[in-house]
Amino acid sequence: MRPLGRGARRALLLGAAALALVACVTGLHEPDTFFHLAYGREIVRRGGLPAQDPFLWPFAGVATGAPPFWLGSLAIYLAEAALPGAGAVLLPALLCAGVFAFLLAACAPDEGHSALSAGVAAVPLALALALVRERAVARPEVLGYLFLAATLWALRRDRRGDGRALLAFPLLAFVWTNVHASVVVGVGVVVLDGAVATAGATLARARARGAAPLRPALGVLAIGLAGALATLANPSSLGSGQQALDLARALFGGAPPGPAAGAAAPVLAVLKRSVLELKPLAPRDLLGAYGLLLGLTAASFLAAGRRAALRDALAVAAFAVLSVGASRFAPLAAMVAAPVAARNLAPAAAWVAARLS
Repeated sequence: MRPLGRGARRALLLGAAALALVACVTGLHEPDTFFHLAYGREIVRRGGLPAQDPFLWPFAGVATGAPPFWLGSLAIYLAEAALPGAGAVLLPALLCAGVFAFLLAACAPDEGHSALSAGVAAVPLALALALVRERAVARPEVLGYLFLAATLWALRRDRRGDGRALLAFPLLAFVWTNVHASVVVGVGVVVLDGAVATAGATLARARARGAAPLRPALGVLAIGLAGALATLANPSSLGSGQQALDLARALFGGAPPGPAAGAAAPVLAVLKRSVLELKPLAPRDLLGAYGLLLGLTAASFLAAGRRAALRDALAVAAFAVLSVGASRFAPLAAMVAAPVAARNLAPAAAWVAARLS
């Protein structure tokens, strides 16, 4: 199918962003928002980061420094300070608009979007939007959604031969690690992409079958590892990477080790027992948008056949397993799966359209 022109592509992206923005104006109903507003205000009042957490009793008297998500709290407070009564509502909607603009761009086939491929992408993206919308509230997590969507888009551009955007990933990780612990999944998708590409190129060279160049794959892997180092740039003693790993251990039955375990363990134990979003997915979740999207993505691999990328399959599988441990990760899995499903299904849809025309 004929690729869309530049103006049509821009209009398509703006349309997707506008629809996501309207869908994600969900109101001010998340209790955590008020904690982040208070913490952001505390940072502004002090003119710096506190040495101890001033609000969470399990950390009373513990020299944790700022929480790992301090920059996310500050962004939420500044948005509300700029638009009192509206900033905390509009911020997540604006962030989700950016999320779906990036995801739609990541859905494009190698030759660029056509009207047909855009129509195909609308289905998995709509299912992903239904999941993201449920968490479109003023929490640092939603900033992490935007950063993950931008990372997926940058990886897609790199595969199409333009790696300039991906070069900025270590800088993004530097910011992201101070916004939300989801920086770990961002590093994970880049490292996974680079590692699988490197393994594939090495195997191809060993077999001497159209030997793939090794340097680009190694470059992606190096960028991912540089991003991993950037996650250490967090002033909290409970840095984003450690926080994410401790939470994963708690969710999957382990205990958080290390010097911060004494302070973190009570919080993680309470979270695991009582927070609904940290409980495993229920069977009903598989009958809704999440299950439909995973089923569609699995079917898309069958439709794509040999055209399907192993990197995509492994990324979708990893995020699906992650979401089994806690339902809060289902939107992240949806964001990874939707562009993969769209790219896999577009050639099959084009083939059907050609036969029917």
